[in-house]
Amino acid sequence: MTTDAQQDHVDRTWRYLDHGPFKPLLRLTQGLYEAGPESLEAVLRILVGEWKFSQFPLHGMACDKVLELAQTLRTAIAQDFPWTLEGLEQAAAQGRLPRPGSDPAASAVLCAMVMRAPSRLGLLPVMLALGRQECLDRLQNGASCYRAMSLVG
Repeated sequence: MTTDAQQDHVDRTWRYLDHGPFKPLLRLTQGLYEAGPESLEAVLRILVGEWKFSQFPLHGMACDKVLELAQTLRTAIAQDFPWTLEGLEQAAAQGRLPRPGSDPAASAVLCAMVMRAPSRLGLLPVMLALGRQECLDRLQNGASCYRAMSLVG
């Protein structure tokens, strides 16, 4: 027997899957991941996975540098430019966002904070699917998490 509270919980969660970034992210997996569990895992790793900083080339970079880059990237993303794939690509072309290979440190920080774990999905399409505010939040929360981890170990 399902209670009203349980049904409300299911409905709210389903609404997130139906109207949030889940479907746009799932579309990005076509051609990169097999349909089914492999694609679901790739999307869920981005949506709800824990940060896997150790899997990104942040090694050797001082904690302060990672945090500084995260703040710089946050400022760049917060700027007024169209939040479209073209707008993100243009921001990268203008140097406001790192292009792959242009600034390996900034690219690594942006990928680590936004993607949370390595993925074959393109960073800019993932950022578009997540939305500007979610990317800003991930940079802030990821930097806080990275700082805390650095204090511990």
